[in-house]
Amino acid sequence: MRAIDPDNIPNVWRGIAGNARARAPVVPTGYAALDDALAGGWPTGELIELLTQHDGIGELGLLLPLMRALKQECSENIVLWINVPHELNAVALIQHGIEPASHWYARNLNDRDAAYCIEAGVRSRACAMIVGWLPRTSTTQLRRIKLGCAETRTICVLFRPNAVRACPSPAGLRAALATHDSHLRIEVFKQRALQPRVVDVSLQPSSDRAHVL
Repeated sequence: MRAIDPDNIPNVWRGIAGNARARAPVVPTGYAALDDALAGGWPTGELIELLTQHDGIGELGLLLPLMRALKQECSENIVLWINVPHELNAVALIQHGIEPASHWYARNLNDRDAAYCIEAGVRSRACAMIVGWLPRTSTTQLRRIKLGCAETRTICVLFRPNAVRACPSPAGLRAALATHDSHLRIEVFKQRALQPRVVDVSLQPSSDRAHVL
């Protein structure tokens, strides 16, 4: 009987292994400490949840390098924003090297419509990235979004409140964000095949740049 190498079997979870993520495509975060914690960067084709107590703590600054990188790597260059809490600042996007014409957004949707739009965007194959604010939704809906991400290799980042941390979620990467001195503290408490990590990154904006929101 011929021996089977488990490493050559696709889609098999292998537990905590330092090199497991290395075989999965990632996009560098733009922050060395965070890249180290995530074994290279943000995982592609994945549902990512970032939990915050409130908005405006620098959470969008965490994603700007990712948006710039996706513009260079993906033929699909649309970034879809769902239920953005404030108006996007086109001038700020330009100052950060991001073309605002490729950024589409919808606001003031109820939770059900927001979840539907996020899933539709993920499955459309037209978006490089989906960014959504989804405080309340079902595990079933999150699973549908996750499956869409895996199918189309789209990155979907959902901002959700800290209150849902104890709730089950199929997201492959979950992290809690909080301010700490002049840094943004990122507690990665769930990630596939890697240990939880806590890292601090500096997101101090340049004085000559406007805020994205």
